[in-house]
Amino acid sequence: MSVQAVQQAIAGVPFNAFLGLEVIEAEPGRAAVKLPDVPSLKNHVGGPHAAAMYAAAEAASGAVVFSVFADRLGEVLPLLAGASVDYRKLAMGAAVARAELATTREAVLDALATSPKGAEVPVRVVIEDGAGRAVAEMSARWFLRKNG
Repeated sequence: MSVQAVQQAIAGVPFNAFLGLEVIEAEPGRAAVKLPDVPSLKNHVGGPHAAAMYAAAEAASGAVVFSVFADRLGEVLPLLAGASVDYRKLAMGAAVARAELATTREAVLDALATSPKGAEVPVRVVIEDGAGRAVAEMSARWFLRKNG
């Protein structure tokens, strides 16, 4: 799936568009989303606000789910079921959230085939600051809810 297609899907969420999130990488099982370095998204020490970094990480995890299961979107609705973030270092500059599928597509499709409700999709995200240092990590759990 192209970066442009994933960007269109991510920007289709009004909050993501409001934040100015940009998909900078999209390939099967991986995606990266950039949070711009703008004053309105900063915290009290001049770095990106934790909530804005969370939003970028959530968007990156969603981009992974979208890119891996785009061919199933008529059958399922992806929903974020839960996420946790560990902020490890002070971030400065534009943040980049790099996400990857934490399982295989086949494992999720197998679970989807045997569950009447849907299947979980785990995604790992590392958030880097403007210098490329890992400053936070997210574990996201998406749920592909069966339509109908």
